[in-house]
Amino acid sequence: MKSKSLKWLGILMVLTTIGLVMPVITLMAYEVGPEFVVSPPTFPFDFDGYLPSVAANYDDQEFLVVWHSKSQFSDRHIKGQRITIDGTLIGNQITISSGTNDRVQPCVDYDFHNNRYLVVWMYDAGGTGTSYEIWGRYVNADGSQPDPEFKIISWPNRSFWTPKIAVNKFYANQLVVWNALDTQTGQFSDIAGAFISGSGVVTPIPLITTANSPHQVSIIYCNLCAKFMAVWRQMTSASNGDIYGAFLSQSSGAVINPPGIFEVNSSTLDQNFPTVATDDNNLYVVVYQNTYSGSDRDIWAQTIDAQGNKIGLPFVVSITTDDETSPQVASFLNSGKALAVWERKTATGKAVWAADWKIGQTALNRMELASYAFWENETPAAAVGYKFTGAVPIPEVPVVVYVGDSTGDPNEYRRIYGRVLVFEKVFLPLLLKN
Repeated sequence: MKSKSLKWLGILMVLTTIGLVMPVITLMAYEVGPEFVVSPPTFPFDFDGYLPSVAANYDDQEFLVVWHSKSQFSDRHIKGQRITIDGTLIGNQITISSGTNDRVQPCVDYDFHNNRYLVVWMYDAGGTGTSYEIWGRYVNADGSQPDPEFKIISWPNRSFWTPKIAVNKFYANQLVVWNALDTQTGQFSDIAGAFISGSGVVTPIPLITTANSPHQVSIIYCNLCAKFMAVWRQMTSASNGDIYGAFLSQSSGAVINPPGIFEVNSSTLDQNFPTVATDDNNLYVVVYQNTYSGSDRDIWAQTIDAQGNKIGLPFVVSITTDDETSPQVASFLNSGKALAVWERKTATGKAVWAADWKIGQTALNRMELASYAFWENETPAAAVGYKFTGAVPIPEVPVVVYVGDSTGDPNEYRRIYGRVLVFEKVFLPLLLKN
């Protein structure tokens, strides 16, 4: 099917160029590839896997998946696995950080300037589970790690949570952001970040926000706009969280004003877990979890332009009577699309679903990626790579990773699983010219 798709795409381009046809619309379909195990059993000790993150290496047409692992005999560690764009494992698992005390909630992004990945995580330096630092480490494209891990942030009376990364395409560095918890009050205090240079130098940026217990930060970089966009949750009341955002300078990391901090969604319902994608042109989409009741949450989205204005109303990504949570979104930088993934708790168990759409539009293509069949499927993450045909990156290839847990078998470890969404065909409705 792939070769036929590329053949017809080439025919369309030729016919359009010579003026014989005019394309009305081009629709890309994706076939869900077979499930594969990202974290197979390891010997002599095996581990549970939690909270995967994944990044695409465009240069080598592969991905790096990271997660934190746990056994009943050890602290949590950061692990990784390279996979091809077709879902084949490359080599063995990589231990990125291990030792005394927990390392949890990793995030990874690809540094194409230096053909390597940056992995960041929370580190329980005191071993009490109450005060976390943010640490990082570079992983080369071949999986080697010649440089040691390094501390990004620690501070007295603060615990730092959920680090996220965006790569600055122009300045050859990465911006890592996080939210801080005041360990004396137990309240979220601010959202901040730091640039990480190609040599691993950490340069803090100004505080992004301190308003209304901000937390759950996410970030993306837009090439054409030449700026970052951060989104987060802040509290209107003890039980009502809203979604806000800001653009950040690519050189200083400071909030760009105007527009300053802007509201994404502040409805009377409780919003959680915002995540952001861009068409790499002048549009962004923020995907988030909307709470109708404690057991009925759905996935919504809001399009934002490069000036911080809302485009249209919030729209439904998925709304059912099931409980839908934990959204993540990835960008298709060539086609300007978004891919959202989330966890859906059905009457029989937890499944993973996805939807893709053109950013700026609201027509979605939804698909089930991992249904419940003796396994709970949880906490998905996604990235989009490129499979080159000659010098042309066609098609864009998404990979989705998630946790699979056999709840009925306590002897079976939690594994990280994955699926590649295979480019299947291009539909070409044509309007023939006279």
